[in-house]
Amino acid sequence: MEARVSFLQYKQANGRRVQVDEIEVDFFGIRNQPQNHELRQVLITDSNTFDEFEINAGALSENIVLDCNENFYEIESGTRIKLGTVELSLTYLCEPCKKVSHIASSKKLLYKRGYLSTIINGGNIRLGDKLFVGKQLDQPIPHSLEERIVWFVNKSVNPVTYGEIAEGIGLSKSYCRAFPGIIRNNETVNWNNISRR
Repeated sequence: MEARVSFLQYKQANGRRVQVDEIEVDFFGIRNQPQNHELRQVLITDSNTFDEFEINAGALSENIVLDCNENFYEIESGTRIKLGTVELSLTYLCEPCKKVSHIASSKKLLYKRGYLSTIINGGNIRLGDKLFVGKQLDQPIPHSLEERIVWFVNKSVNPVTYGEIAEGIGLSKSYCRAFPGIIRNNETVNWNNISRR
């Protein structure tokens, strides 16, 4: 796969997004941007998404846009990539939320909003930097919310609450009420590993 960085932005504490030519990244996230959950530190979007929905870069609240000659979203979760001097591990595809509902329905945007990632090594990413896809794989995380909930529950050593599940997979606790319905019919979830307290 050949790809280069074509757009960079970060979000200030006041929610305003700032387009830049370079971002600095450390273990905690993008400098000057509020800290995100470790599985959601950087959002990377394939420029083909913008062509498909006829929108401008930045519209999906992404941090990085890559001009790719192949579908970036087909890279396996857990794959390590390098942009500039920064090494990232791809976690899962970002689910559409209310912030982007004016662009298209959640169903149309599903698995196209961008790839979330966690920072392995900090550094700098600049416009024009080339994407390097590594061979090392970290633990893959399911893209589907249902499968991600089950993945977290089943891998937990001790029973977890719905709040701990939300925190563990990088979601707001406002999702907790929906979790039982999302996994109700799942035959692989270990229900004994969910605490009702």
